[in-house]
Amino acid sequence: MTFRVLLTEPIDRVGFELLAPAAEAIVAPEPKLPVLLSLAPRADAFIVRAGPCPRELIYAAPNLKVIGKHGVGVDNIDIPAASERGIPVFSTPGTNAEAVVEMALAMMLSLARRLRPAQQVVEGNNYVRGRANYLAVEMQGKTLGLIGLGRIGSLLAQKCAAAFAMRVVAYDPYVKQAPSVPGTEIQLVSSLDELLARADFISIHVPLTPETRGIIGRAQLAKMKRTAYLVNTARGAVVEEEALAEALREGVIAGAGIDVFAQEPTPAEHPLFGLDNVILSPHVGGQTAEAMQKMARAVVEGVLAALHGQRPANVLNPDIYRAG
Repeated sequence: MTFRVLLTEPIDRVGFELLAPAAEAIVAPEPKLPVLLSLAPRADAFIVRAGPCPRELIYAAPNLKVIGKHGVGVDNIDIPAASERGIPVFSTPGTNAEAVVEMALAMMLSLARRLRPAQQVVEGNNYVRGRANYLAVEMQGKTLGLIGLGRIGSLLAQKCAAAFAMRVVAYDPYVKQAPSVPGTEIQLVSSLDELLARADFISIHVPLTPETRGIIGRAQLAKMKRTAYLVNTARGAVVEEEALAEALREGVIAGAGIDVFAQEPTPAEHPLFGLDNVILSPHVGGQTAEAMQKMARAVVEGVLAALHGQRPANVLNPDIYRAG
């Protein structure tokens, strides 16, 4: 029997090679709901990247047996709707952790060394005045604040401590004891406010949930040091973008690196566009050649396992198995 697997977007070729012997890959020409709805009735499985997977799409596929997330964040998948139908939803944690950590670190370094203003000096042929006004900061010995202390946060702590002897504080109400990280001791703080007041660089690594939506807003930004930098490679809606743009314009904080947005693709006019003290990228923190291969392999292996009656790893709605 040949299964049909609907992919909201293409994945690395290693994934297609794994799929080919057992399933037909149906790749949506664009990850928009009307297109996906037209293809869903043929699908036995979904592989979801950034495209939407709401209730109506899940119910549009009568033969649907599994939904695999190519990545970690599943806020674009209606898991309760899948559970109603007894369909397992799984993700592929850890496959892009190294890539996201390196993106967060790259943004911190770029902000600290003011690389965007430096490039503008060169492009504007403004060497004399530009060099006279240029002043960067070092990461060495500074304090890293982590909002969220899972795989990615822990790995970032390790790299920042090893490379720059940074002190590390973390806020995560779901972590009772800081993980053991070679080369540093992570200090858990009991409140977000304490972390905001202490950190020189703040990096966000939490999923988007009702509890984390808008966790960084105007009041929280005001508690940060004026010399501090904020980096978000998690989910856009965790940060209130209008409040962040205002804080950047008014010098409430020194700068920000943003890889994720509340609305993707971003609207033509976005409050963060045009600011000299912000670095923006289009949700590509996890997109390295290595990470894409690992994610493709993991999501296809999980989908094929489910299609053949096995339980995939990292199921996010395990109650469907207990109910059965």
